[in-house]
Amino acid sequence: MKAPPRSGFFFSAENRFLSFFPLGLFTVFCLLGLSGISFQKEVKSSSYARTDVAILLDVSRSMLARDAEPARLGKAKQICLDLINGFPARYSLTVFKGAAVTLVPLTEDASALAEGLRFSGPSVLTPPGTDIAGALAAAAGTHASRDGAKKILLLLSDGETVRESGEPGEIPV
Repeated sequence: MKAPPRSGFFFSAENRFLSFFPLGLFTVFCLLGLSGISFQKEVKSSSYARTDVAILLDVSRSMLARDAEPARLGKAKQICLDLINGFPARYSLTVFKGAAVTLVPLTEDASALAEGLRFSGPSVLTPPGTDIAGALAAAAGTHASRDGAKKILLLLSDGETVRESGEPGEIPV
């Protein structure tokens, strides 16, 4: 005995293409996915490639204050990491208390800068106080003379300017 011919909407001769439509659609989307097409906006690094950023990070004991979570120093480090990951440029890292030290010279290596940030803290430098003027002078020396490069100094501090003698210091403008 022979089975009756299939009939219905999806199996009729006129609508045969509807049975292959989902398979064809699936194949097209798979090919598009494998091709790597992206609809996200991409930041063109060529416009930022000629930018030098010197980060000055205050590592004095006052930055360990927990008036907000995380502590001031932790928040400053997080701001630096967000900047490094979101803004392609050359960076340097100078930490300061009573004296200033350049931990990471001008580089495009984001991982070196992240390591420098990870190890920066009050134990890096021994002189007490906060000498912002000395930090600005030290960071200005990290900028290599590159024609046409934009130069940015990013100062992250709680603003407490006290020299080693305990007297308030002056910041030259």
